[in-house]
Amino acid sequence: MRHRSPELTPRMLVCMQAVQRLAAELGRMPYGREIGDAIGIKGRGEIDRLLTGLADRGFITRAKFRKGGITILKRMKA
Repeated sequence: MRHRSPELTPRMLVCMQAVQRLAAELGRMPYGREIGDAIGIKGRGEIDRLLTGLADRGFITRAKFRKGGITILKRMKA
């Protein structure tokens, strides 16, 4: 496994901000499709890759087999 930087890529930063904003607007954690719609991504694989990157860097955790199973661990400033 290669070493991962704790820094977020620009795309991951946009994704993290969208997760926080949608969670506040919806009153629950967003589904992957909602995150993709918010940042203009259609492919589920790309959304999953971004969320996995955020989880690897310690910004979120993800519960398997649960819709909206995201927990925010570190909040980003708006």
